[in-house]
Amino acid sequence: MNDPLQFVWSLVQINPAVLAVLAALFVGYVLKLIPSFPNQRIPLLTISVSAGAYLFLCVPPADAHADKASFFRYLIATLILGCVIGMFAWLFHAQLLKRIEQKIPFVGDALKDASQTETRLK
Repeated sequence: MNDPLQFVWSLVQINPAVLAVLAALFVGYVLKLIPSFPNQRIPLLTISVSAGAYLFLCVPPADAHADKASFFRYLIATLILGCVIGMFAWLFHAQLLKRIEQKIPFVGDALKDASQTETRLK
């Protein structure tokens, strides 16, 4: 898998739930590095991004467009699942990844510097 296009194509073919978790984690870390963005809003935004990504990535079943009620039911169920997946991604970060970050010197220091810059801006 030396070709970058093959790598991107293999990422696109991953399960939508995994891609939604990766999108939530990516957005969360990007927001953490922005000094002016408040840390308290990161969980809500990452859960919202995950719900939107999951809704965008899921393919509706063939009978979802049979009538408006079944399509509406599909949209609501997909949004709820996306929110649950985003909550899982946030909890995964809060309970596991944060501890790993603290053990890796260059990652933990960079994130600590970003949050200290945020407190200085307030």
